[in-house]
Amino acid sequence: IERFRNPALPVIGTDHDWVFDRVSGVLGVFHQEWQRCDLRTAEMLKHALNAFLAAQVTFGNEIGNLCESVNVDGRRLAELLRREPRVGPQAMLSPGLGFSGGTLARDTRTLLRIARLHGVPTPFLNGLWEANQQQLLLPVRRLERTLGSLQGRRIAVWGLTYKPGTSTLRRSASLTIIAELLKRGASVRAYDPRADVSELAEADFEVREDAISPCDEADALLVVTGWPEFREQDFAEVARRMKGNIVFDCNNVLSPYGLAAHGLRWHGIGVGRRTDEYED
Repeated sequence: IERFRNPALPVIGTDHDWVFDRVSGVLGVFHQEWQRCDLRTAEMLKHALNAFLAAQVTFGNEIGNLCESVNVDGRRLAELLRREPRVGPQAMLSPGLGFSGGTLARDTRTLLRIARLHGVPTPFLNGLWEANQQQLLLPVRRLERTLGSLQGRRIAVWGLTYKPGTSTLRRSASLTIIAELLKRGASVRAYDPRADVSELAEADFEVREDAISPCDEADALLVVTGWPEFREQDFAEVARRMKGNIVFDCNNVLSPYGLAAHGLRWHGIGVGRRTDEYED
């Protein structure tokens, strides 16, 4: 209801006056001023908006990677950038994983298909897509850099859905990461509080019903989806059960100090601090 009352982009796409009059009349109960455009423009508007948001995410991630290389906290940099009016307070610039799910990725790929169909060069969108695919697999490369070969390694994964607050697994970053871990010879045990387990009936990895048991003898814990409840886990028990002590926090949702108190070494994305700086 709130989205009808305060739509971010109040646009109605139609090629007919009578359709606009009827639809705007109905929706006018919630919001008075609706913009009209033709159907083709409305379709392109949706694709362009989501590709623009995807570009923000990709820019934030790439700047975050650069920040990390020069010991700058990319999260703080994003906060400060949002204070610039031309950037805006809602800009999606926090460093982390690449975009996934069914909206940003789908519409970016749609624009790329349109470009191929009409022979239009799109070097920016091509680069955006490639950069995002690289970012999605960043945790795998970092784990390999930390642990060496992943062959025979046991990796615990928290979070399977493409974002918190949903049961949707389609185009999930976690599944992409897990597939790459398996490809490199690791075994995976995973947990998600709301994932539709029926969609994982033929998965090549174990899905557990709790967050702690996947950590048994794990060489590393990978926290992919930023479910709030992951912050409340018993990390003393996690540390006791794990074989290794690496926790790779893909969206920087955990407390590095809280983990360090239990001997766990936190690794984030775009943060620019060595893990040992959080230890006493």
